[in-house]
This record gives sequence, C-alpha cells and structure tokens, in this order.
Amino acid sequence: MYAIRTNLIKYASIVLIVALVLAPTSISRVKGAEDAGKYTRNRFIIVIDEGHGAVFGYKELISFLIRFNESLYASEGVCIDVYSINGKINSSTLIGVDLLIIPPTNGSVSYTSDEGEVLLDYIKVGGSMLILGAPFDIGTSTDPDVSYLNDLLIYMKQEISFYYEMGSGDLIRDDINGEGSIIYLNQDNADNELEELFYNVNNSVKVSSCSINYKQENNTYAIKTKSTAYRVNNKMQVYYNNSGYNVFVARKISYGVLTVMGFGEILTNISSPNNTPWMSMSENFQFSYNLIKWLLKLDRWVVEERKQMHPIHIYLLIISLPVIAIYPMALKIDEKRRKKIEERKREVKISEILKKTREKEKK
Repeated sequence: MYAIRTNLIKYASIVLIVALVLAPTSISRVKGAEDAGKYTRNRFIIVIDEGHGAVFGYKELISFLIRFNESLYASEGVCIDVYSINGKINSSTLIGVDLLIIPPTNGSVSYTSDEGEVLLDYIKVGGSMLILGAPFDIGTSTDPDVSYLNDLLIYMKQEISFYYEMGSGDLIRDDINGEGSIIYLNQDNADNELEELFYNVNNSVKVSSCSINYKQENNTYAIKTKSTAYRVNNKMQVYYNNSGYNVFVARKISYGVLTVMGFGEILTNISSPNNTPWMSMSENFQFSYNLIKWLLKLDRWVVEERKQMHPIHIYLLIISLPVIAIYPMALKIDEKRRKKIEERKREVKISEILKKTREKEKK
C-alpha cells in the first residue's frame, strides 16, 4: 500500500508538471482585446515611376492617394508615404517599397531587360506592382503608348499584354451595359478571387478602358466586360467578341502580386466624358481604395488574434502547485523505499546461502 501511494504521487506529479509546462505556452499566446486588429507597421510606402515618359503620374494620382490615406488612417490606423522616382529602376530604388505604380507611357523612354528582371525579383520577394493602362485616346495632350508596357511585361517573363495593333492600343465601348466609351463593371464581371475589390461598391464602377490579353496560369484572376462590349481601334474599326474583353488582370507571383489594369484613369483627377474627375465618383473611389489596400497586403502585418487560455489549464495550474511542491519529497521517500527493498532482498539471499551451507555440513 505504501509503495502504491508513493508511485501515485510520483506519476501524478509528472503529469501535472507536463500540464504546467504546456499551460504557460497558452498564457503567452493570450492577446488582449485592445490589441485586436492592429498592425505591426503603421506606415507603408507607395512609389510612382515617372522616369519612363509617364502620360500621367504623381500630379494626377496624388489627389486620390491623399484621400486614400485619410480613409485608410480612419479605418485602419495606418498611413502611406508617396514618392516618385525618375530614371532607371534598380534594386536600390525598390528597397522598402510596398507598392510600385507604373503609369501609362508616351513612348519616349523604354524599359530595359535589366529593369524587367529587377521588377520580377521585387514581386517574387513580396512586392506589389500596379501597371496602369489606358485607351488610345484619353483626352490628354499626349496619348499613351502601351507597347512600351508590353515590352516591360515581356522582360518580366509574363504572358500578359495590352491590345496593340497598327501602332496603337484600343478602346472598349458598351452601348447597352454602359454609356458608349464609359463601361460599367461590377462584381459579376470579376473572378471570385477578386470579389473583395468590390466590397462596399454599391453601384457599377464606371471606367474607360483598353483591353488586356493574357495566358491563363495558376493564381491569375481577371475582370472581364459583359458580352455586349466591343473594341474600337485608332482607325475607328470595330471588333466584337461575344465572350467579352479582359480589362483587369492580377497574378500572384511567389510572395507578391502583379496587377495590370486597362483603366488607369480611375485613380486620377483627370476629367471623364461626364466632366467629373474619374476618382470623384463614389463607386470608382471605393473600388480604387479596395484595390490599393489589397495590393498593400495589410493582412500580412496584422497582430495575430489568439484564443484565451482554456479554463482547464488554469485548474491544472492551481492543482499542480502543491503537488509539485511535494514532488522532491516523494522522490526521496520512493528512493528510501527502493533501498530498503534491495536490502531485504540481499538479507534473504544471505540467509538462503547460510541455510544451504548448514544443510551441506549436516550431510
């Protein structure tokens, strides 16, 4: 009975010590409610490329980005810093950049294969890149040359391209689901993986866009017009495609995201055919807000919310304390008991040897 009691104390102590070791792990994972939803970073960097003959750039985009910053801070408690870069893009210019915006180019400065390789590496390690396309005639003093953007995509080894033929891009029109050169987009036009871009967008997004061709690959998602849309080139030739036209393509590459958008004007203060800035339309702003927030990948920096410690762990902690305190004593008692048993065994063996010796002597 004595031995059984000692062993029970010993084994119970071991079990509770294990519980005690595991329980603090749960304690360390407890996160206060006041920390929920906060980020480990409070500033993010957006850079606009103005070194390749941008048709529109920092001046046209900053109005939206200021408003975006105000809304982001109000809802998420984080801010953005916006910069522009001139000249060639290299690995040094991309250090610390969360999102790089490539505006439409006028064809005056080409991208190089080295820049394409640098940008692909930038995306692979977690960067986000947004290439803005535009229709061949956007009502500015300079028309975009999307062929230079196509060259960049080739250098980046991406089979994505803006429509380009006869020295020009195109314009997508829709007279049924749109207003001619202004087409309507909503969540029904998008792949399921892009549905968050339409979060809180109550009506259709109104844009003027060129079209995009791409080869379907894993982790590639698109927004496509309705079948009522048609294409017009710079010669005013009309083409129909019953399956619709791609105007937005996003591709996840390793840890980053490449996004190619045919309606880059949506992010600007450039006037639409309705004589209002594209960004000022409420649906357009909400879509653009969702897009930039999605590209910044804020969810990577959320402080992880963990579950509270289960009550059973607390009970085990409380119960284990007195048992653990007597654990050394239990070991000593058990050690003394073991020694006594061994001594008794030795005494029995000696007595048996003596007994056998006496029996031999009698014989």
